[in-house]
Amino acid sequence: MKQPALINGGKAEDVRGKIIFVNDFDLKDIRRFYQISNCNTSFQRGWQGHKIESRWFQALKGRLKISLIAFENYEKGKPVDCQVFEISELEPQVLYVPPGYVSCIQAQTDEHSLGVFSNYMLGALNDEHRFEIDYFDIQKEICK
Repeated sequence: MKQPALINGGKAEDVRGKIIFVNDFDLKDIRRFYQISNCNTSFQRGWQGHKIESRWFQALKGRLKISLIAFENYEKGKPVDCQVFEISELEPQVLYVPPGYVSCIQAQTDEHSLGVFSNYMLGALNDEHRFEIDYFDIQKEICK
């Protein structure tokens, strides 16, 4: 199974202004883009993911915490480990989320916007998997 990974970018500034980039983010497989903004910083948008579709997350505004769990072979009640990433508009990065992972998104700043890229068009697959926020027996307190 592929692993989640951060794709690092950079920024440059001169008298003309600023450029923020993630040149190593290859867009050739991207089929759609959308933005997510949570209602507040305490709301946890999760758990939702895909077995076939890949996603890429980029903080367009503010800072967000993205928790990820590999769910394909998960058995209810069995402890699970999760990976936590914090992404920010101040640090140009794209988080790659491979197939087989569910995500929980929580804003860390009031003003925030998350850009989401997908390699499938909406409705192209019957591949959306959703779980209640307390479904997984998470071992890392930071994921909660």
